[in-house]
Amino acid sequence: MLIAPFQWAAIFHKSSIIFTKGVEGLSFYSSGSKSTTYELPTKVSCVLSKPYPDVGCGCYSQSRLTMEEMEKGICSSYIFYSQRAIDDILDGKPKWSTMDGESDLVDDHGNGNRIEQ
Repeated sequence: MLIAPFQWAAIFHKSSIIFTKGVEGLSFYSSGSKSTTYELPTKVSCVLSKPYPDVGCGCYSQSRLTMEEMEKGICSSYIFYSQRAIDDILDGKPKWSTMDGESDLVDDHGNGNRIEQ
């Protein structure tokens, strides 16, 4: 299982990935020197997002969202919101305590009172 349960992702061999604008929009981190200067080995990140998930075996995984959707922050709802490890997401989108359609909707703060959709 990669990244999170039920997440759809595509797996790409690193040799199959081409950055069409070179390093524009990318940032690097070298754990060996603990710096953001480019030196091997390095972690690659999108400056608008988080590190590209390196799943080992020379592969990266990509969310089923397009890069444009990721940049806009598009998502229709959240699952397992009551178990999140981040701050409240105050966007007013539906948030399910566990699985969507099978659990209670909660508010932006994770309060478990049943909220009608």
